[in-house]
Amino acid sequence: MGKKLYKSIAIGLLNSFNEIEKERLMTFLSNDYFNKDTSLPILLQSLIKHTKGENQISIEILYEIYRSIFSDSINKSLSKKQKNAFDIKMSALLQKMKKFLVVENLENHQAVERKILYQALLDKQQLNLCYRQIKKDKKALESNRAKDLTYFETAYEIENAYMNYLHAQGIFTKNIDYNKIAEYLDVSYLLKKLQLHSAALSIGRVFQTLQYDFSTIENIKELLFSNDYEQEVYIKIYQQIIELMNHDDDQIYFDLLELLRLYESQVSVNNLDDFYNVACNFCIHKIRKGHLNYNQYLFDLYKKMEQKNLLTKNGIMDINKLKNIVPLSCKLGDFEWAAYLIEKHHKNINHSDSKSVYHFNIGVIAFYQKNYQNAIYHFIRVDKVNLLYEINCRMLMVKAHFELDKEYDERTMTIYRTIELYMINNNRLKASQKKGYKNFVRMLINLYKIKHQVGKGTPGKIIDKMDQLEFISDKRWLIEKVHNLKNDE
Repeated sequence: MGKKLYKSIAIGLLNSFNEIEKERLMTFLSNDYFNKDTSLPILLQSLIKHTKGENQISIEILYEIYRSIFSDSINKSLSKKQKNAFDIKMSALLQKMKKFLVVENLENHQAVERKILYQALLDKQQLNLCYRQIKKDKKALESNRAKDLTYFETAYEIENAYMNYLHAQGIFTKNIDYNKIAEYLDVSYLLKKLQLHSAALSIGRVFQTLQYDFSTIENIKELLFSNDYEQEVYIKIYQQIIELMNHDDDQIYFDLLELLRLYESQVSVNNLDDFYNVACNFCIHKIRKGHLNYNQYLFDLYKKMEQKNLLTKNGIMDINKLKNIVPLSCKLGDFEWAAYLIEKHHKNINHSDSKSVYHFNIGVIAFYQKNYQNAIYHFIRVDKVNLLYEINCRMLMVKAHFELDKEYDERTMTIYRTIELYMINNNRLKASQKKGYKNFVRMLINLYKIKHQVGKGTPGKIIDKMDQLEFISDKRWLIEKVHNLKNDE
């Protein structure tokens, strides 16, 4: 019988916070302006101590945390009343965490913050102060080099607040530029519409069974291609992205990169990162369709993004991005750059994952250098990071054993069967993924036996079996091994 666990959305949210955010959340909860429940900081501290990346805790830990915030004793297990009391505290903590996220991110949403401030000042009849704030914000906005969605939304709020200020003063003047206010509103709308359209096209590319009705985009074309708006930098870039997704054309891809080069100084860092990631995803899409020349294009993009500090956010690289870049660099023979990235970035990720991320990626370099013993040494030192790391680590490990063994080894077969069971029983995988990984391991077991002349299988039979399978992972690698075995016959 499985161990009893207490699950909570609040724990899952807490585990998404980095160490700095957890410290700031504790400060937030300790301030009685935001929180008057003195037990919540204690509850938070206990959860930080006992939760390590999971959205659940053991019943024993639950009892320990309960005792830290409630004075009544527990008789073997929590009573219904005690369980309800604890759930209420967890719910209260969740609400405070949500409020914390709003407060933390308000500065990053300038238009929303300004809208709230202007209206509050007008409601308080602080007209002169409101006017001074409008002038200050307008001057600051004019210094922005990037005319992105935030720019146009903020510009609209500034001009709209100025109009409301004049009306509150009883001043009705021709100096109010209604067309300019409408323009800011129009461009904000167009950029949101283009963002939505490009996102829907991207989702449709991944999930091809989804069919979206894009007829509404036709309704904005007259506005989109008007002389007033079509030369806006962001509109030009989004149109190019949509063209790329619609036509899957090499030249459109290179034209997008040229646009990014030309207008880089007018694009915010966050948006530049987003646009380069669109280009990266296009390369990945082409590679999956068999256009292997895009491996080099993707590699060149990653190098360019590294030079522009676009591979990280706040100095931290996403561990899945690192996992994707390292093998690509190795496939193209640049082991030095792969090692440089690992050394530069692995220490800056979540401390509990740092060693595992390091061992996995160093293991990848060893694998592609055909140092399979060293690769296995690193792979067996990888703890739980996330599902992608777990799957990739196991897949590379079975390949390394296949390449390394000079003779048939029943211990290797045990490893293969264990990993096959792991794939079959992994409820985090989709049914198609389970079948794909399971079939890969089964074909690998057959190849391993053929390689070491165990049984009556032949390379030709393996090809026939693979052709009959609907789902199979890394078929290209298996075919390569089949051809190697044929050549050795």
